[in-house]
Amino acid sequence: ERVEVSEEEAREFYEKQKRALMEPAKAKVSVIRIGIGFSDDERKRAREKIEEAQDRLRARDDFAKVAKEYSEDWTATRGGEMDRWVLEGGGHLGEGAEHGFRRYVFDLEPGQVSDFFESANNYWIVKMRQYRPSRQQTFEEARPTLEAYLKVIKHQDRMIELQNELLEKSQ
Repeated sequence: ERVEVSEEEAREFYEKQKRALMEPAKAKVSVIRIGIGFSDDERKRAREKIEEAQDRLRARDDFAKVAKEYSEDWTATRGGEMDRWVLEGGGHLGEGAEHGFRRYVFDLEPGQVSDFFESANNYWIVKMRQYRPSRQQTFEEARPTLEAYLKVIKHQDRMIELQNELLEKSQ
């Protein structure tokens, strides 16, 4: 049997699950990251380096230029530009590492540069390039996902029904 989901079923599910279908706020950022290291000497050198980078930015030096010169992040050659959106509720850096990082990112306005901060054994300076607030997905945007999910549920329900029918017949 082919499992189908009607538009009415999908709309009903959408209305019940709207809160779960919020797109989180997100930001495109550029970063300068300097690893802190583990010894007191490494920490001291890292702090001096991040303070020097911050001083240059406060003197209105170009963020991309400073990132290329100071950052130890993989984005350094691209002027610190991260190619992915940072999501307010989570993202690609890992939950533990991102908690403090996200807090600093989402306190910024587009074009604004943070003071340096420490997160996940690194010093960071972040520039907010672009911001998109959280928003409700429309039914049309969510529809393919909703239909796929509902088909899986219907398929599982039908499999249980068939198993029960077979069990009843075998007794």
